[in-house]
Amino acid sequence: QSPASKEAEGPWREADQEQQEWVGSPEPEPEPEPVPVPPPEPQPEPQPEPQPLPDPAPLPELEFEPEPVHESKSTPTVETRGTDRGFQPPEGGFGWMVVFAATWCNGSIFGIQNSFGILYSMLLQEEREKNRQVEFQAAWVGALSMGMIFFCSPIVSIFTDRLGCRITATAGAAVAFIGLHTSSFTSSLSLRYFTYGILFGCGCSFAFQPSLVILGHYFQCRLGLANGVVSAGSSIFSISFPLLIKTLGAKIKLAQTFQVLSTFMFILTLLSLTYRPLLPSSQDTPNKRGVRTLCQRILSQLRKYFNMRVFRQRTYRIWAFGIAAAALGYFVPYVHLMKYVEEEFLEIKQTWVLLVCIGATSGLGRLVSGRVSDSIPGLKKIYLQVISFLLLGLMSMMIP
Repeated sequence: QSPASKEAEGPWREADQEQQEWVGSPEPEPEPEPVPVPPPEPQPEPQPEPQPLPDPAPLPELEFEPEPVHESKSTPTVETRGTDRGFQPPEGGFGWMVVFAATWCNGSIFGIQNSFGILYSMLLQEEREKNRQVEFQAAWVGALSMGMIFFCSPIVSIFTDRLGCRITATAGAAVAFIGLHTSSFTSSLSLRYFTYGILFGCGCSFAFQPSLVILGHYFQCRLGLANGVVSAGSSIFSISFPLLIKTLGAKIKLAQTFQVLSTFMFILTLLSLTYRPLLPSSQDTPNKRGVRTLCQRILSQLRKYFNMRVFRQRTYRIWAFGIAAAALGYFVPYVHLMKYVEEEFLEIKQTWVLLVCIGATSGLGRLVSGRVSDSIPGLKKIYLQVISFLLLGLMSMMIP
């Protein structure tokens, strides 16, 4: 065929060839549908590690004056005494004036109390004109006075803690002066139970205990020496008072003797004003009180002052019982020794010398024990007390 005929048959021939290829070729099988695959969970992108910040450029130093810092001063307490931050007693100075006042307090109080044996004899001479059997009733005058000194001690400690040593001691000395002075205006034994036994005894209790507490405000290292000086000073009064009362009794009556003795209580009232406290009294400050009601504050104070947990300690119970038992016989010789010697040894006339001897040896022992307690470090002072009571009991057993 010519090229022209091939060009004329071209389109039809291509169509026939496509038809033949379609008829002769088998149908393709359908492809299976793809199973849907769940998309993978997105993985958290890793966090880049924090890069350290570059050091900032140093700031220029500024020159300024530092502001003064006001440090709050802690309230000195007995617990912090002796430490670097706590309260440091002056160990002298005006403290020796306080020691003199405390010596006068102990001396005048116990000088009169320990000389009651002479007053007891004067009472018997005065009362025997009314009643022959008056020994027991007259002894109660001095027994009440001596007993009230120690019976009121718990109450005095509360007043000392709340009001301070100065107010408590001054008020007590004033009451003792009133009680002793009013005893001179009555000859009734029952009224003297109240004036001498109750008023004078309670006043002595309120004046006596603060005189011991105030020493801890001025002394720490020399506290034993200060206590020894005070105790020895009271012994000097105990030595001189029997002679003084015996001389007064020979020249004037019992009523005027009470008036002379009351002047010692008046001087004590003035000397008690020197008890200037260096430690604050234990009172609730506004910061401690907060918003508590009055009833809550009262209950808190009652729990504080009537705390009986100390009696859970067996050692304290034994010590308290021992002191109470020893005190039962400690003051008996001061009242009945002179009368006993007059009845047993008729040839002895100056029986008051026995009270002078008791006062002298008592003062010597107090000075020695006070010095020993300060000189030996670590010495438990309760051992000295035990030895003293042991010797006292042995000497009392040797009285014929």
